Amino acid sequence: MQIAIIPARAGSQRIPSKNTKQFLGTPIIGRVINLIKQSELFDRIVVSTDSKEIADLAENYGAEVPFVRPSKLSDNFTDTKSVIVHAIETLDIKTAEVDYCCIYPTSVLMTQEDLKQSYILYTEGSWEFVFTAFMMDPSPLRGFEIDIETGGLIMLHPKYWDFRSQDLPPTYLDAGLLYWGNERSWRSKEPIFGPRSSFLEIPKNRAVDINNFDDWVKAERIYSTQNLQTRDRN
Repeated sequence: MQIAIIPARAGSQRIPSKNTKQFLGTPIIGRVINLIKQSELFDRIVVSTDSKEIADLAENYGAEVPFVRPSKLSDNFTDTKSVIVHAIETLDIKTAEVDYCCIYPTSVLMTQEDLKQSYILYTEGSWEFVFTAFMMDPSPLRGFEIDIETGGLIMLHPKYWDFRSQDLPPTYLDAGLLYWGNERSWRSKEPIFGPRSSFLEIPKNRAVDINNFDDWVKAERIYSTQNLQTRDRN
């Protein structure tokens, strides 16, 4: 059994009502639910929220909202893993082996192919977690920070100082779209970004973390120009 869990709280600060805001004429969470449904990969789509507005909207698009997320898991400091564990514990499924995929309500640049290929990678490997990531360019391995005591500079990775940029090992960053894991892995202390995890690489331009209005406009432009809506319907 495969279950998609969408964590969608109400308290977005930088973009008010972000999870229900119109994205090119459709509520953004509605677009994501539609994409998940069209993939035909999941037995259930569950939304974890503290908001009646989000719950009603999610149900209108065909998702389930079988519980209300408690306020202690709906603040700015609650980590995603805790929210997913709460959902798993509340659903309390005991009759089948279940794979859970956390999908953010703003993952509009995700494609059906991302879902399917990441699931193949997850099921064919022995990974605790599989997620999407993109290659960082330029590499951060020769980056530096400011020493707050002296005002001088500190290399983050001094051993790479003499490397040519083309000789630096590739580095990757979480794309913030989806995360596969089973009940054991979500409940464990195993980090999502650890030695027992793997990732599906996606193009950098589809990894837009929608945190402010500029990000929102950028995501709409990419969605439109790459014709993701039409592609995901095929």
